[in-house]
Amino acid sequence: MLLLGSEDEFHEELQRCAMQVKFRLDDMIPAPDMHGAFRLPMSFLPESAIKLFKYFYDQKRDYMFQWAKEKGLLLDKLTKFGPQIILLKRGEISAASNELSFSIVVPNPYKTQAGRVAVSITSAISNNIPAYSRRDLEVGDVLILEGLEKLLVPYADATGTVQELFLVSAVHVANFVGQGKGGWNETVGMKEDS
Repeated sequence: MLLLGSEDEFHEELQRCAMQVKFRLDDMIPAPDMHGAFRLPMSFLPESAIKLFKYFYDQKRDYMFQWAKEKGLLLDKLTKFGPQIILLKRGEISAASNELSFSIVVPNPYKTQAGRVAVSITSAISNNIPAYSRRDLEVGDVLILEGLEKLLVPYADATGTVQELFLVSAVHVANFVGQGKGGWNETVGMKEDS
């Protein structure tokens, strides 16, 4: 798991771009095979969501190349899914063993977002023994889930306030090729209209 938050040099501009993502909550539909998750059909995906991801890829391409290389992951530039807008409400998203999920937090479309949203991240540390970490995410934060990691949004916080998290997410195929040998797979291009 990698979190690029307010300490990142591009966070302020990424946050500004994320605030531009506007859509109608009424257009969202239940996401298949994802309990507690909803998604915006691709036909309703706003241009601002595509621009947000393009900005992220343009600014962080070299950083992500080095990070993936250190991990030994060869990432397809072509997205497997997305970008798409997802709502998590007492739900979770996960990355399969050969996937990497990039998610950028966007604002709640129908009410003012109350600062940060508490989430839980589960990672397998060995032999399916999970490790848990808690984070507070805000608009513009980027969360990258590696194979078999999960992001969970609990139903309510400690005060009983219902928790919801809106994300623009894209999934890339990620194959382990040995540490120091990964990066972006240059043989395929990034799909703009996935």
